[in-house]
Amino acid sequence: MKMPRLLCSSFMLCCVAALPAAELVIRDVTLGVTTPPPNFTYEITDSAGTRSGQDAFDSVSGLALGFQWSFAGPGQSTGLVLGGRLISESSAFVGGGTFTGLGADLDVGYGWAITDRLTLVPLLTLSPRHHTMDVEASGSISGFSASGFGYAYGARAVLAYAIADVVVLGVEAGYRRGIASLSGDRDVQFDTEGMTFGLVFGWRFAATPMGLE
Repeated sequence: MKMPRLLCSSFMLCCVAALPAAELVIRDVTLGVTTPPPNFTYEITDSAGTRSGQDAFDSVSGLALGFQWSFAGPGQSTGLVLGGRLISESSAFVGGGTFTGLGADLDVGYGWAITDRLTLVPLLTLSPRHHTMDVEASGSISGFSASGFGYAYGARAVLAYAIADVVVLGVEAGYRRGIASLSGDRDVQFDTEGMTFGLVFGWRFAATPMGLE
C-alpha cells in the first residue's frame, strides 16, 4: 500500500513541477488617480520674522499619466521594472487655499508575476516637482502666494490584474516625503510626508516576453 501512495505522490509532484510558471510581462500605458501625502510641516519667513508649525490638508487629489516596462525574459516570473509618469497634484488647506504640484515620478522596481494575470511591483520613486501655494486670508492671517521647485522620494507597491489581454486594473499604496522651497509674497519651506494611495487603469500594448518579440 505504501508503494502506490509513494508513486501517486511522486506523480503529482512531477505534474506540479511541469506546470508553466507565470511570465512577467508588463508593457503598460497607465492613467491613474492618486492621493498625495496629507500631512505637512512649514516654515514661513517675512518681515515679521520666522514661524513654523505642522498641519494636515483638508483634501488631496492627483492625476497621473505614465508607463511601466518589465525586462524579464521568457519563462521568468520576476524581473526589473522601469517606469515613469507625469503627475499633477492639488491639496486644499483647511482655512482656504491650495498647494499644487506638477512634475514627474521616476520609478525603478522589481516585479513578480503571481499568476499570468496578477502582478505585484514594488517601486522606489524619485519625483521632481514645481509647486505653487495660494493661501487665503483667514482671521489674523493675511493671504499670500508663493511658488518654487522641490522634490520627493518614497516607495510604493502596485498590485495589478489584467482583466483582458490588453486591459489592466490596479491599486497602489506607498509612503512619500516631499521637500519644497517657495518664494513670493513670503518665503516658505514646505515639507509633506505620509501615505499615498491610488487606482490605476492600464492599456497593455504587448503581452509576450522580450525574447519572443
